[in-house]
Amino acid sequence: MYAFPKLGGYELGMIRFFGSGLGNILFPWARSVIAAKKYNLKQIAPTWPNLRVGSIIRKESDLRFYMDLFRIPEDNIDGIRKLYLLLRSRRISETEFTKQHISNNLPQDSDTIVIFEGLRGYFDDILKDHDMIKQEILNMTLEKHKAGLSYDFGNSLSLHVRLGDFKVGRQTTLMSWFVNIVNIIRRQLDQNIAVNIFSDGDDSELKPLLDLGNARRLSFGSSIADLLALSCSRILVGSKRSTFGMWASYLGRMPAIWPNGGLQQPLYYDKPYMEVQSDGNNDLPYDFLKACKESLK
Repeated sequence: MYAFPKLGGYELGMIRFFGSGLGNILFPWARSVIAAKKYNLKQIAPTWPNLRVGSIIRKESDLRFYMDLFRIPEDNIDGIRKLYLLLRSRRISETEFTKQHISNNLPQDSDTIVIFEGLRGYFDDILKDHDMIKQEILNMTLEKHKAGLSYDFGNSLSLHVRLGDFKVGRQTTLMSWFVNIVNIIRRQLDQNIAVNIFSDGDDSELKPLLDLGNARRLSFGSSIADLLALSCSRILVGSKRSTFGMWASYLGRMPAIWPNGGLQQPLYYDKPYMEVQSDGNNDLPYDFLKACKESLK
């Protein structure tokens, strides 16, 4: 049996069209990796390359083509063998696979591919596998995208300000909320903590944050490079409805702040005080601030 993460959009051989962003497509990939290890399935390489017309039209800084981010692990099936299996093999969903596995009714007489696709409860199926998933991501990421892993994030917090197709006036999170959160943290910690701004917006859109002082824009050249860098942050301030920011939190497990209603599911099952949601007007909880101080050391 085989595991194949269908990353979304329209697949045509070795490329996809109109697929989702990195934060969304990592979910089916991660579930397939965990299932392959758990049930001894052979892994079929995902189709990372993706063409997005909308990204070109909007002139986004990251076009999200994903053509030069990852290497194919040696134990993954790729190339002609991948195409042959996808064309000729029987397919079942991961839900059906689970049911058949429980009932001991898995097919034995032909190649069968378990298809992993969609968000499916976000991190529900991989919540406690963060160490393994992080290592798998590091193993497959090309070295040129790992510069952020050695960047000094000491005595700073990082903002992930998602704009892109959510331009000014339609942002998932108001710029004023980020400004308020920075001011609250600086006041409660009693220090002018540095601010790293990761964003697909331009300087004019980010001006309220840049005007805070001791604030700088950071980018390491690609979506996976920025995601890995964000995962090294000492304190993370995320955007509402951003799976990209949630992945940074999941991999890095640092103190994380979200707008009210912006955390789609709790990620810190063992240390719930490490993630909070805030309206941007009130002080942050004592236990969270204590965790921030520890993280900044």
